[in-house]
Amino acid sequence: MAAWCRTHDPSRPVQYESCGGGDATDIICPMYPDKKHVEKVGSSAAGQNAKWMFAPTRRFPLGTREQPRPLIPCEFAHAMGNSTGNYADWWELFASLPYAQGGFIWDWADQGLHQTDPKTGKHFWAYGGDFECKQHDAQFCINGLVFPDRTPHPALHEVKHVHRPVDVALLSAEPAAEPAAGKRRSAFRVRISSRYDHLPSLAHLSLRCGLEVGGVEVGEAAPLESGGGGWRAVGARDSCEVDLEVVWDPALAPYRPSEVYLALCFTLSEESAWAAAGHEVAAVQLHIDAAALGEQLASQAPPARAAAALESPAAAPLKCSDLADAIEVSGSGAEGAFSVVVCKTTGTLRSLAINGESLLAAGSAALNLWRAPTDNDNGATPGMPAVTSDRKEWLAQFVSSASWSKPKPQLGWATLQPLYLRPFYSTVGPFLRWLGVGAVQSWAYIWKHHSLDSLSREAVAVQLVEAAAERVVIRCKCDLRTPKGRTRAKHELLVTVSADGSVALDTTAKVTRASGMPLCAPEFSLPRIGLRFAAAPDLLGSVRWLGQGPHENYPDRAAGARFGMHSATSAELFTPYVVPSECGHRGGTTWLVLSAPGGRGLAVSSEEPFGWSALPHGAQAIDAAAHPSDLEPEAHATLCVDHRMMGVGGDIGWGRSVWPEYLVPDGAYTWRTTLRPFKQPPATPPAAAAPIAG
Repeated sequence: MAAWCRTHDPSRPVQYESCGGGDATDIICPMYPDKKHVEKVGSSAAGQNAKWMFAPTRRFPLGTREQPRPLIPCEFAHAMGNSTGNYADWWELFASLPYAQGGFIWDWADQGLHQTDPKTGKHFWAYGGDFECKQHDAQFCINGLVFPDRTPHPALHEVKHVHRPVDVALLSAEPAAEPAAGKRRSAFRVRISSRYDHLPSLAHLSLRCGLEVGGVEVGEAAPLESGGGGWRAVGARDSCEVDLEVVWDPALAPYRPSEVYLALCFTLSEESAWAAAGHEVAAVQLHIDAAALGEQLASQAPPARAAAALESPAAAPLKCSDLADAIEVSGSGAEGAFSVVVCKTTGTLRSLAINGESLLAAGSAALNLWRAPTDNDNGATPGMPAVTSDRKEWLAQFVSSASWSKPKPQLGWATLQPLYLRPFYSTVGPFLRWLGVGAVQSWAYIWKHHSLDSLSREAVAVQLVEAAAERVVIRCKCDLRTPKGRTRAKHELLVTVSADGSVALDTTAKVTRASGMPLCAPEFSLPRIGLRFAAAPDLLGSVRWLGQGPHENYPDRAAGARFGMHSATSAELFTPYVVPSECGHRGGTTWLVLSAPGGRGLAVSSEEPFGWSALPHGAQAIDAAAHPSDLEPEAHATLCVDHRMMGVGGDIGWGRSVWPEYLVPDGAYTWRTTLRPFKQPPATPPAAAAPIAG
């Protein structure tokens, strides 16, 4: 067939995925290859001709081509639900290989159908199983970069950034001669590269450069044109060096020396057929060493104005009561009267209030090891109906329920798999999973095997360590146990309440994985590790943060998230994936402020960047819902402040695709989180006492 095609139309290449590296295909186009396979076939003709990767449904012939062929995976990223992790890493790998040309995402749009719940009148996007059908693919057609109405998923921001047609690299940064009127000047040299293959120049673009410190723009840069058209004259796949001069105002710059960025934004100069003038085509943030701004921000000691900002009015002495079931601490600072109650039964915060109004409720500051599984978390080898309910078990085609409200996952022969594979998927697969063979276990199954979704908390000891006028220290030691009574984690929480109203939470946690995997112990990762708080729901009225954003991002999907001061409403914090799952996480954060309409609220900070989410629903409710319309606001919002969060993966949707560098191993962790209640939200983050780790 390939020979016939070449004879009758020699102008076109032949692409045939199913022959692997065989001679029939002119393009190496594997489907969902792993990283090692891509490295092999993207490096040489010998790698392309060699034995192909294993696939249970086909056999690949060996190739004999002497000339290497382009590597273009026909599918390599599966965008199902909260997915598309590792995407920037994949394209860095493609760029490093001589014969890799890129690949394709599956797919563009969630293929859901508009439906209205007759009981509630709420809209939802329907998928397999919503039409009283017994055999279906569940949400397997819900795997796009946009929702059915073409509203972008957060992952589309990542894809746009990775495929930006213009890139910038920092070559040098240093202080320059100071201009007049107390301003500062810094000089930068950058390399601007065109990634266009077809445009002869960048003349259709405008460039804006800004210098940002702690999320505040303190100055604007102007390219020093050197003749010949400057950066706009750069041709396709070419580059040039550009000098930038930034005049900035030190009075605007907060003392946050680890958070200095040069931000460059390329926009359309004029309206085009596809976008309006001013549309952002590419944006790049370059991290700058504070020394480039001079001694003021490079110094390890805060300048006088920052030190003054750290001072607070004299606070009243703290009052402390050591009761039978709790320890109560109260005081009055610059923000008014505050109170903190620590529960002796659970070793968590029972309440935190400012001027008599609640901020946090019972169960706050609990060790959090769980997230509502994503589609990728649930994915694994078919034949595992015990992993989740049938609404999410799209891989286990053993569903006979006509209603999502009564999931009845069953083993059986009614699958969509080829006939000769059904005995394996319906019998052998579940048996191997039961034995503990790692290759057939999803992340969700591993987590539930460790009871991370059902741990109970028991205080071992809660004691008052120090009770002074200026601070009170309480130590809580707790065990997190499985339903069978096994200790899965130990949590020590040191609560330090200061007279100014701040509450420092020093956490030491040790998590131990389960034993008893008979044949092999699979790779292990926690979904997350951090603290969970029950927050007053009106605190989601206004949320601001200094960190990565503004859209949802995860450790393996954060290249397109920009560091800065961002804000969001309650609705914007929750991503309404067609099938509800873990969502709304923002990482790389150093300061978070949640405030109610009346002004009161809570500021959260840490000695190192943290991740967080603030949602009107808890993880258990999200995991149980078939559609976002099933979710109802709960009595308290769920605030998760994460020390570490596992990536979401995205290479495939039916196996564990999170790369090793984005896993969260078991073991010991320590970190500090500081809470500051307020009566009116602060305008800017506090000055750093030292450069922020990051």
